[in-house]
Amino acid sequence: MVGGYGTLDGASHGALINNGSCMPVEIPGGSSVYANGTDPQGDIVGRYTGGDGVVHGFLLKQFVKTANVIYSAAHDFSFTLNPNSVWTYGFTYSVGGAFAPYTLAGTTFFSGEAGWFGPIWGATAPGFPLVVAGQGGTPSVLDMGPGPSSYTVVRWSAPSRGRWDVVGQFFGTGLTTGDVHVLKNGAALFNSPLNGLDAAPFSLAVDVAPGDRIDFVAGPGPDGNNNFDSTGFNVTITPEL
Repeated sequence: MVGGYGTLDGASHGALINNGSCMPVEIPGGSSVYANGTDPQGDIVGRYTGGDGVVHGFLLKQFVKTANVIYSAAHDFSFTLNPNSVWTYGFTYSVGGAFAPYTLAGTTFFSGEAGWFGPIWGATAPGFPLVVAGQGGTPSVLDMGPGPSSYTVVRWSAPSRGRWDVVGQFFGTGLTTGDVHVLKNGAALFNSPLNGLDAAPFSLAVDVAPGDRIDFVAGPGPDGNNNFDSTGFNVTITPEL
């Protein structure tokens, strides 16, 4: 069922009660949200007050279905779309620096992995940094390749307010000498060096508002040299309902 509730700060929020748990129903930029009804398809209708002070109606298509979704960076990976739903693939020149989405899609020259490539020429790929996956079937892992003094980023943008479990790992592929990070809106939640066949697992519970960004970052290490710094990666993100 749906409805609303108030919090100690005086704000009111929409609510979805599903399997005995309560999940907020939020409208970005809106306040005084109330969910009035739902249907068998999982759509929710309701009302909220906009920044202009005017009350508006809303329709959230299949919200109940998306409230139970499990986001997986590997399983959700798109070879053709960027952004891809809640995921965006891009790069930076510093940890937490200005983010630029990849625009070049293609295939690595030797391994045949496909995905997204940056602007720095490389002998083994159309460009660096990069994020790619094996073709044929659903990927189980992503290959994140940093560039020279540059970082490859897989970005997740929060679809709704709440606490989300963020569980995954980075791992080296034998000759890796890199660094890996998890950031929320540019602030570090997790940092680790990554060398050889090391694994860098993480398990985080993160409170987010709609549109908050969780970045998963792989870099070339302190020397800035990206040779052989291929980094395996996957993460699953689920709401704490």
